Amino acid sequence: MTSSLCRAATFPREPGPADPDWSSFRSLNHPARHLRHAGLALRVDEAVNAGDRADATFRVGY
Repeated sequence: MTSSLCRAATFPREPGPADPDWSSFRSLNHPARHLRHAGLALRVDEAVNAGDRADATFRVGY
């Protein structure tokens, strides 16, 4: 696997933009983009408004 592919597939966990007690996953390759859900699908998009920030905030359970 190339280093560029590894970077493209890496989403470090950080506090959620809508709730810092929950989690968000920011693209390492494109720092303005977060993993988010929309229409029952996962997407990689910028979180520019309150709805986007909520979509990019996840409760991680174990």
